[in-house]
Amino acid sequence: MPSYENPQVKFYIIKEGDTLESIWQQHPYLSSWKVLAEFNHLEYPYLVSPDTDTEEPASGYVIFSTNQVASEDITIPIGTLVGCTLDSHIYRYITQEEGKILAGQTESNPVLIAATETGKEYNLPAHTINTVFDNSNIKVTNLSSISGGYKLQVKKYGETLYIPIEGSPEIRETPVNFVNAYGIDIYAGDNLSTEFGMLKKSTNHDLLLVAGLDNLKQALIRRVTTPQGSLLGHPEYGSQFYQHIGKAISYQIPELLKIETARCLKGDPRVKDVSDIEVTFYGEAAQVTCTVTTYTDENFILQFDTN
Repeated sequence: MPSYENPQVKFYIIKEGDTLESIWQQHPYLSSWKVLAEFNHLEYPYLVSPDTDTEEPASGYVIFSTNQVASEDITIPIGTLVGCTLDSHIYRYITQEEGKILAGQTESNPVLIAATETGKEYNLPAHTINTVFDNSNIKVTNLSSISGGYKLQVKKYGETLYIPIEGSPEIRETPVNFVNAYGIDIYAGDNLSTEFGMLKKSTNHDLLLVAGLDNLKQALIRRVTTPQGSLLGHPEYGSQFYQHIGKAISYQIPELLKIETARCLKGDPRVKDVSDIEVTFYGEAAQVTCTVTTYTDENFILQFDTN
């Protein structure tokens, strides 16, 4: 399958059976196949088949408790958000089953939780979970470790590998041609404007276009403002904001919107990370502001309305 180039980076579609070494042999100006691994932030086994499990949320069990003996049964519903803060980072987990503190007791049965994001950083030692985000009257802790979380830094067959071209620095910070890297599309307006979704003409009376990082921003806003499941043939595309907007606002709703923002935006392969997510409510709608980090390590602020 052919690759295509911009001034600094070659984009190569990985074929089944490819290895970093075999791809490197096609580009002998590179000093080693390890350059490709470092350039793409890959770790062993580097390239895998599409059906390989590459990520899993950390999971474990917690115990809910009260300071006083419960006068009646207290139910901990599925979907309760718990977690902790370590080094200014909030680690969030969601209960996968119902828990219950029986009348006359102070502690619940062990309740299974799973991290809201994948990665080994969510594997935590015992007695680390200490917060029930939507109920300050109930305590929580994990008597044993939270484990099993991982996210392999690998590429799957059919995905894009980035290769520095001959003469360019063999470093990840190499600037790329943003039009090639992030595409070009018809301009559809600003989500914060009343003209969102309306096409415009350029000065030469053609449809106004948007390119590069601006195109990525527009694509991300289109993704988060599309209800998941509404696009025929693409059941995973879109967000689940509609499940939370319009409900009675509690502490848990902003946290769930933050989780959904990160999940949805990371569904675009050009996005590497989403951070600093803030949610502001006005009426039954919400405005979300976050920092997006792209696969070329560019950062920008994305702001959108969820109504």
